[in-house]
Amino acid sequence: MFIPVIIYAIFFLNPQNISATHLQCQEAFFETIDEQDDSLFEFVAHMHCSSDQIKPLYELQDDVFTYFVKHPSYTIYSTQSNVNYKNFEGKKLTVREDISSGNGDLKVYSDMYIVGDQDKHFLLDSMSTKIDAEGNAKTTKYNGLSVRIDIKHDQASEVVITKHAIVKKPWIAPKSYFINRVKSGIKNSLTIIKNEYESIIIEP
Repeated sequence: MFIPVIIYAIFFLNPQNISATHLQCQEAFFETIDEQDDSLFEFVAHMHCSSDQIKPLYELQDDVFTYFVKHPSYTIYSTQSNVNYKNFEGKKLTVREDISSGNGDLKVYSDMYIVGDQDKHFLLDSMSTKIDAEGNAKTTKYNGLSVRIDIKHDQASEVVITKHAIVKKPWIAPKSYFINRVKSGIKNSLTIIKNEYESIIIEP
């Protein structure tokens, strides 16, 4: 039976990193489920969260960068500093993430931006540029992730996690079954990302 591969990309669940719930999150919702040509389906989902315990943003960029440098699943090919992206400044990384799954191994090549300002905004954007995969993992054609933090000094700050995926439907899979399985996988991945990211952005 076909099981779509949804890359959890960027963060993996590590029980040691899951603390008490400091991010209060709403249920994930889908902005886009769009059928494209050649059995390709585009999915864009968001999870909106809030917290009043976000660490200072001048620390956050460095902490997130250090996370990727030390993570054994990531290879960093290049790093550019003082990059302007979406009117924010920070780093651009060219990375490869190695993923092993029961459906096949993947090598996901991405451009990643870790940017923001010192006071109000933080943005992590990761966009795949190439995916080398085996087995059923080949169904994943694009993988993107965005984590945006907007600091609110007089109320809880906003954290929005966005997952963007393009997945090819195998000819044997019924359309409704395929969509439901992909949606379920994306919702699960957003929860995993939220749990892992919480350990980085929240004040200890």
